[in-house]
Amino acid sequence: MDAISPSEFLTISKKFLHIYESYCAPICEKYQLKQNELDILLFIGNNPEFNTARDVCEIRKIKKGIASVMIENLVERGYLRREADPKDRRIQRLILTEPCKPVVEDGRRRQKDFFDAVHSGLTLEELLTYQKLSDKIRLQIIKMEGELE
Repeated sequence: MDAISPSEFLTISKKFLHIYESYCAPICEKYQLKQNELDILLFIGNNPEFNTARDVCEIRKIKKGIASVMIENLVERGYLRREADPKDRRIQRLILTEPCKPVVEDGRRRQKDFFDAVHSGLTLEELLTYQKLSDKIRLQIIKMEGELE
């Protein structure tokens, strides 16, 4: 069996993202959100310890200018609020608001639906193997990213 080609790997990665975004489209439509706005809300909702604009940019790889505009839109719409960090007033924490809860709940359900669909037909053993391989690839990508900086 031949290993996956670089071209095929990139194509699959792009298709994966495209299909994920199509799963999110009903949520974006329902709440009148752009995909990046939903991504920011779900990122903070799923990772509350990473709640600054810098975290969004560095970890989610959303460009600073785009993140700034999206965060401002979310604040204006009442989905996020900024709160000064008590230890360092220069740091602004992004806090999900009460009106944001249904968006995050719906978004999480769609994420689960997507990953359930992607994993359907795989055995537990195959899923565990996939997890091990994904972890290795993720660590390699992080290493490569550090070498580029």
